[in-house]
Amino acid sequence: MRKKTTALLLCALLLLSAVIAAVPAEAYAATTPAQVKSLTATVNSSSKVTLKWKKVSGASGYVIYRKLISAPSGTDANSGATPKASSVTSETRYTKIAVITSGKTVTYKSTGLTAGATYRYYVKAYTGSGANRVYGKASKTVTATTED
Repeated sequence: MRKKTTALLLCALLLLSAVIAAVPAEAYAATTPAQVKSLTATVNSSSKVTLKWKKVSGASGYVIYRKLISAPSGTDANSGATPKASSVTSETRYTKIAVITSGKTVTYKSTGLTAGATYRYYVKAYTGSGANRVYGKASKTVTATTED
């Protein structure tokens, strides 16, 4: 009886292995999420902006990017993450400021900002995890100027 059970288990494992091998690798890959829509920015104070957007179906999470557009002269407008206003040009690049690891979270508070500075943001949804993340298209950008 024991040999028969072992033989059946071995056959089942071989059959399962064959089925798994027959499934193309693409079936395991994360799908590209939709573009984040309806991104808004609300200025809460001289140092905080709240971003909100619509949930993307199937997203594993979101990545938030920020760019300094202008700031009062001589200020460090982004706690070191973005150049000082005196060196801000049209070529200043966006900086990844946050990775949200829940597809259910649709808000982000951007804090530690400089009073009177103008920032531009965009958000990307992603599926998968780690090195297997697949990113959707960037949302439309939003611009916010903190209170003086």
